[in-house]
Amino acid sequence: VDKKLSYGADNYTPTNLSGTYSETGEVPMYQSLARSLNAPTVWLLNEIGLKRGVNKVKKFGIKVGEKDENLAAIALGGMDSGVSPMQIASAYSVFVNDGFRVEPHFITKIVDATGAVIVDNTTPKKKKVTTPEVAEKMNSMLLGVYENETAKSNQPNGFKIAGKTGTTQTGFEGSEKGSADQWIVGYTPDITVATWMGFDQTNAEHHMTTNSSQGVGMLLKSEMEYILPHVERSGFEVADAESQVSEKNPTATKVLEQLKESVKEAEVQLRKGAGKVKEKTGELFDYLKKRIPR
Repeated sequence: VDKKLSYGADNYTPTNLSGTYSETGEVPMYQSLARSLNAPTVWLLNEIGLKRGVNKVKKFGIKVGEKDENLAAIALGGMDSGVSPMQIASAYSVFVNDGFRVEPHFITKIVDATGAVIVDNTTPKKKKVTTPEVAEKMNSMLLGVYENETAKSNQPNGFKIAGKTGTTQTGFEGSEKGSADQWIVGYTPDITVATWMGFDQTNAEHHMTTNSSQGVGMLLKSEMEYILPHVERSGFEVADAESQVSEKNPTATKVLEQLKESVKEAEVQLRKGAGKVKEKTGELFDYLKKRIPR
């Protein structure tokens, strides 16, 4: 559900960054995720149940404090004590590990002077977080972030990656679009990179004026273009969700493309005269009524 709704005794009311919502009041999950829509995300967590959501987040290796047990923190971020890039990278790696999570570590092995093994992480234990089927669906949706939506400009040249952008906005007067934290995750079946940019202490003078795709996203793009040529190049076994939907419903896709072209034409006509726009709009809606699949 993509509507401006309020929740709980304190009337918590999440809003989409654009301030706009779907005309139908609903949006597909893959679009909501790829476009970083806040309202549908909070609605979904509320439907699942906050406690259930908290328990699942913990399985991904994210520590959740008492102050974090609310819809805003769990659905959208901004947790009280925060998380580290290593924790985030570990959590996202679940999706390309068939639903299994491995505890991250810096040291692979330590052997003392006598040859005794002090630390051995060469075969770390795996813990199941979700099913391979769910992991595959997540990969499909997260590919769309870089293919079509918020991180489209951050796709490394010559490579296909999946992941997610994230921005913690400031509440300072005159800085509605400013950000205190910028996050981005990019991953392939072989490597996961999580990057953060921001200020430890944010105030009216110390905050960023861009969003994640314009700021930290360009850093990740550069990181990936240096890293990926030196790791294995396994490809994703699944296409992005939007492509799958298009293949299953080519008629709807054709209508959407024609709609986009009609909108472009309408913009031109708008400058020439409102009467012409009205005429084209009427033709467009008549066409859509006949062609959109029921």
